[in-house]
Amino acid sequence: MSIFQQGNSFNEFMSHVGDMALANVAWTVCSLPVVTIGASTQALYEVARAIDNGEDNHVLKRFWTAFTRRFGTNLAIGVILLAFYALIGFDMWYTSSQSANGDMNAINYGVCAAIGIIGAICTAYVVPLASRSSRPVSQQFRCSAALVAAHPIPALVVVALAAIPVAIAVWVPGGLFFVGFFWGLLLTGCSSWLGVVVMRRQRVFDDPLVTADEAHNPLSAPSPTSRPSTN
Repeated sequence: MSIFQQGNSFNEFMSHVGDMALANVAWTVCSLPVVTIGASTQALYEVARAIDNGEDNHVLKRFWTAFTRRFGTNLAIGVILLAFYALIGFDMWYTSSQSANGDMNAINYGVCAAIGIIGAICTAYVVPLASRSSRPVSQQFRCSAALVAAHPIPALVVVALAAIPVAIAVWVPGGLFFVGFFWGLLLTGCSSWLGVVVMRRQRVFDDPLVTADEAHNPLSAPSPTSRPSTN
């Protein structure tokens, strides 16, 4: 089959990439205040879920609907996560900058890193599932921890995908510009889409904790062109 034929799998894939790039730009704009990064990221995951389900129409409208839905709740989630990572990052920076008590500093650094990693894994599902959740903030965090225990592999994938740009920005010379350009234009959306694909294949969205929460959410209603659930 020619790549120029309509319905070709390559053309369909590139169309999805284009949709995610459009949503990615919207994510970048809506994340500029920094405190809104949680709300914009959950909206990006909503677009990724819709595209994965075959609902690739009205990308920007879907993004904005998810971004503004329960904005206060999603803003609070983002601020809590930002405060947690900022505290961990500051503790690690401060510990590494101290020259005295080298052994104790190394232990403190390792403890901070471990707390950060464990916290990231336990909260891995909070943002990806927030757009369709009806739970209050505290229950979303508890639900994420329970889902991680039942579905650890997608949680690790989500955390790893989120850690890649951070690692590049911190440890690669010139990495901050590289991350700002490529993740700001495309790769954040692609990472969200890949995370959604892994969650779907590991049946995270079919978990009773998720289905019960999303049952009455209008964003969860499938369209006639939605991808059927797979076993």
